[in-house]
Amino acid sequence: WNLLTRRMGYWVDLDHPYITCDADYVETLWWILQQFHERGLLFRGHKVLPYCPRCSTPLSSHEVGQGFKDVQDPSVTVRFQLEDGDGSLLVWTTTPWTLPANMAVAAHPLVDYVQVEVTDGPLEGELFWLAKPRLEVLKVPYEIKKTVRGKELLGRRYKRLIDWYPVNEAEPAYTIRNADFVTTEDGTGFVHIAPAYGQEDNDLGRREGLPVLHPVDGAGRFREGSPVEGEFVKDADKKILKILKEEGKLWAHETVVHSYPHCWRCDTPLIYFARESWFAATTKFREQMIANNGEVAWYPASVGTGRFGQWLDGNVDWAISRDRYWGTPLPIWICDVDTCAHQHAVGSLAELR
Repeated sequence: WNLLTRRMGYWVDLDHPYITCDADYVETLWWILQQFHERGLLFRGHKVLPYCPRCSTPLSSHEVGQGFKDVQDPSVTVRFQLEDGDGSLLVWTTTPWTLPANMAVAAHPLVDYVQVEVTDGPLEGELFWLAKPRLEVLKVPYEIKKTVRGKELLGRRYKRLIDWYPVNEAEPAYTIRNADFVTTEDGTGFVHIAPAYGQEDNDLGRREGLPVLHPVDGAGRFREGSPVEGEFVKDADKKILKILKEEGKLWAHETVVHSYPHCWRCDTPLIYFARESWFAATTKFREQMIANNGEVAWYPASVGTGRFGQWLDGNVDWAISRDRYWGTPLPIWICDVDTCAHQHAVGSLAELR
């Protein structure tokens, strides 16, 4: 190891290395975390994190970047029937396994949406809604009946697509919500929202008060009570699509090749889960970090303005906790009395004793 390190030109003190399982190293991290805690920069919350179901742990953004692979995934358009009988929404997704957790459909408030009537073929006379710039996906003869802005669709209710699992149906559930992240570059202009699986979905769910339905366990398998019980999420896609087709809820099904993150340790496809985590509030220093980065003489300059600069621009609070078989224990003790919940961060072994 030492020989390889020297050959790499990696300049470190090989005679006095830090070792992550050493008590001195752990104690140093405890002291740093205590400083964060005392300054109000350490907090606990929920976040959708890339998660390895085999290793049973979330991964950092750095770890995720090490494991992208090109894979084939389904690209499907599903029919969400409006409760008032005014047709069906055509909604696109590349993750059919998240459909049982659907809680809303998002539309861009300023995009034009059209209601079309199919004029020929097996679907003649049926009504469908999609974004006007995405009419090309229909591939059937049609006539435009109505044109409205996305903001005019806000609050319209649709019938639940998959009802395998019980859920507390809050008022905004199974309605059209408005979101600026919806695009018309692909898909149908309607985005399926599952607050348990996807950061934008989770952010929208919190803002709109949507329920969170989590039908998948820590091993990435569907919980009991459904036709896909016990199946890994990626393996369940085919059965979910087969059921939707039999029920007349599947509009189109294709396969796309795209880059998808895998665990760099075990090569398992990652899934995005809403999980409890401890965070360092790095966003409080975003502007200061961006300003400091502008003072650095980067060689090549594209590093500072490119990958590193873009990372700073999109900086989010750093999720620092992991579910690992071994790691530095987080030194925060929390009072388990509901009316108290006092926290104490230990900064050294002597303080712990």
